[in-house]
Amino acid sequence: MGIFDNEKAEKELAKTQYYFNVERKITTWVRELHSITAESKEEAIKQMILEFKKDELGDTETYVEQEHLCDCDTYMDIEDNNGSATAELYFDGTFDDRNREFLIDNLNKNEI
Repeated sequence: MGIFDNEKAEKELAKTQYYFNVERKITTWVRELHSITAESKEEAIKQMILEFKKDELGDTETYVEQEHLCDCDTYMDIEDNNGSATAELYFDGTFDDRNREFLIDNLNKNEI
C-alpha cells in the first residue's frame, strides 16, 4: 500500500500527477587505471608517457579499468558545447502512461 490508506484515492492522484525530465550535459573526470610491465620504475614511466601521448589509452594493452569521479561533475555551458544546447526538458507522462516527449532546450528550441 502507498501513502494513502485508500487505494482508489492513490489511483486518482496518479492520474493527475505529471512527470518531467530535465537532461543536462556535464563535464566530468574519469580515472583510468593502467598497468605496465617493465624492468624499472623509470622504464615503466617512459613507456606509459609514450602510451599517454598516443591519446588512445582505452584501446591499449595497458588499460585495466576506470571509475567516474562524480564529485567533479559540473554543468556544461552552451559556449563550451560549441553553441549547442546543454539542457533539455521532456514530458514523461503520468504514472500509468509514460509517454516521453521533447518540449524545449536551453536555446529555446522546441524540436530536436
